[in-house]
Amino acid sequence: MSQVFISYSRKNASAAEFFFRALTEIGAEPFIDHDGISLGDGWMERIGAAISECRFFVLLVTKDSLDSNYVREEFGFAHMLKKSIIPVMLEQVDFARLGRLFPITTLQQVELYGWDLDRDDPKWAQAFQYLQQLLHQPTPDGVAEDPLLGFKQRGITQIYASRKDAEHEIAYDLTRDGVTRINIIGISLNDFTDGQNGILHDAWKRVRSYIKQDSRALEIRILLTHPESLGSHLRARAEEREQPGPLDQSRLKRHVLETVTEIKYLRAEAERLAKSSGKKQPRVSLECRLYFGAPILFLCQTDTVSYVQQYYYWRGRQDNPGAPIMKCVKAANPQVEHGMHGELEAHFDWIWTNDIASISAEEWLDAHVVGIESGAYSTGLVNFFNNFDSQVDVYSDQNQARSRIQYLMGHAKTRLWIMGISLHSFFFQQPSNDLLLTINALAERGEADIRVLLIDPESEQARYRSYRESLFHLDTPTDFEEFSKNLFGKQRLYRDTWLTVDTIKRLSKKYANVTGRLYSSAPACFILMVDDSVIVEQYIYGIIGKSGIVPEILGRQMPVMEYRRVPPNLFRFDPNRAAYLLLEDHFNFVWEHYSRDFPAPATP
Repeated sequence: MSQVFISYSRKNASAAEFFFRALTEIGAEPFIDHDGISLGDGWMERIGAAISECRFFVLLVTKDSLDSNYVREEFGFAHMLKKSIIPVMLEQVDFARLGRLFPITTLQQVELYGWDLDRDDPKWAQAFQYLQQLLHQPTPDGVAEDPLLGFKQRGITQIYASRKDAEHEIAYDLTRDGVTRINIIGISLNDFTDGQNGILHDAWKRVRSYIKQDSRALEIRILLTHPESLGSHLRARAEEREQPGPLDQSRLKRHVLETVTEIKYLRAEAERLAKSSGKKQPRVSLECRLYFGAPILFLCQTDTVSYVQQYYYWRGRQDNPGAPIMKCVKAANPQVEHGMHGELEAHFDWIWTNDIASISAEEWLDAHVVGIESGAYSTGLVNFFNNFDSQVDVYSDQNQARSRIQYLMGHAKTRLWIMGISLHSFFFQQPSNDLLLTINALAERGEADIRVLLIDPESEQARYRSYRESLFHLDTPTDFEEFSKNLFGKQRLYRDTWLTVDTIKRLSKKYANVTGRLYSSAPACFILMVDDSVIVEQYIYGIIGKSGIVPEILGRQMPVMEYRRVPPNLFRFDPNRAAYLLLEDHFNFVWEHYSRDFPAPATP
C-alpha cells in the first residue's frame, strides 16, 4: 500500500522524481507513475488502484499541471474518494483557474515558489519539514494509519524480534562494499565471540577475516562494559538474581575478560601479519575500550547502517530477550541527517573519545585500572563532598557537606562522636551558629552519647600544626623553637581550642551525655560519627590557593567522605576494610589510650 500518491505533469518529471526520492528516504512509501500510462483500462487498473490505496494525494501545482488531462483525472478521482490532498505550489499560477479546475483553495498548501530542486536551499528545508508534518497527521479516529511511519522517518527500516532473526543481515552488512568502519557496543559481546553458542558468531567471523586477511583499510572500534563499574555489577546481579554469586566471579566479568583477550590476540595477529608483509602497521585497525556507564544498548554499526537493541534488567540471561532489534540506515536527505543512525554514531563517538566515559582495554587488562566504584562501594562509601570551609572548589557545592553534617546530627539517635583540631566551626558561641544549636538540641534530648576529641593545645603536635599555618602570614620568618616559645600562645589554633574547651565544659555541666577529651597525637583526620554513618576528612598541612589567599585552616582543600556501617550488599563485604569500623576503632583507641580529661580551670 502506497502512503503518498504524487500527481504531476510529465513536463515536471524532474520535480516529481525529486519528491519521490525525498519521500522514499523518510519511509513515506510514495507512488509515482514513471511510465506515462494512458487513460482507459490501464489507468483504471494501476493509477486508480494506487489512488484508492493511498492516504495522501500530493499535487505538484504548475502551469503545466493545470493543463494536464491526466492530472485533472487523477485529482477528480482522489477528490471523489475524499483523500487528503496536499498541493505543492512550485509556480505562481492563476488562482481563479486553479480554483475552477482543482477546488483546493481551503486545503493546506506547501509553498515552493521559484525553487530549482536544490536540496541545500533553506526554502526546501522549511517546505519539506511542513510536508512531513502534514503526512504524519493522524486519521479521523486519532490513530496514525501507518503506525511505523515515525520509525521510517527516523531511518528505521526493519525491526527484528531477536538477534537470531537479524544475524544473517548483520553478517551481510558487515561485508558490503564501501564499509570503512565498524562500531560495536555490547556488554561482553559473548554472542559474537562464542564459537559454539554465540548467536552472532557468523558476524564475528567476518570481522576476524578482515583482520587476518588485512585486505582493506578498515577501522574497527569495540566498546565493552567495564566489569568493575557499578553498572556492570548491577547488570550481573540482575541476571543472577535467583542465585547471586560473588561478583568478581560473575559470568559477565568472565565473558568480558574472554572478549578482551580475544581482541588482544587478534591485534597481535594483525601486527604480525603486517610485519611479515613489510608494512609498518596493519591496514585494519582494531581497538577496544571499556565504558563506565550502565549497559543501555547493543549496537553494531557500519558507515551506512546500524543495528541497535535496547538493554533492560532482564530476569535472566536469554537468547531471545523481550527487546526487539532495529535496523537503521543512514539517510541521504538533509532533513533526516540526524536520524537514528547519525545519533547512534554520535553516542558511540562521545563514549569512545572521552576518558571520563571509557578507558582502553589495555589499561584494564595490563594495569587493572578499575576506577573508584568497586573499591569505594565495598568500603561503604556513600557520599563524596567538597569541604564546607574550602576556598578551593573541589566539587560543585561548598555547602553540601555542612548541610549533610547538620542533617545527620539533627537525626542522631544513639551517638555523636566528633574528632578534630579546634572544632571552632562547631562550638564557637554565636547565635547564628546552626551547628552548635543542633548539638545543644541533641544534648537536651539526652538520647545520644556525645563525645568530642580536640587536639591538646599544649601538645607538640598542636604547635607543629600552628607553626605550619603561621609560615604563610608571619612577616618575619622564624624557626619552630622560637615560634613555640614566643608566638604559639598568640595563634588562632591555641585560642580557638581553649574556647571550644570552655563551651564543651559548660555543656557537660548541663547535660550528662556530653563529654570531651584532649589528644596529643598528630591530627590525622576530622571524624564525625553519627549512629551508622561516619563523615571523615583527611588532614594535611595544606597549600595556599592560586589566588594567594591563605585559608583559615590549611588542608581544607581535601574532600569530605561519608561511609556507612553496612555497605550496600552489591559488593563483597570485608570487615577488615570497612571504613566505618576502622574509623570507629581509631576514635576509640585515641579516646581510651591517647587522650586526657579537660584541665581545670579551662582557661589558658
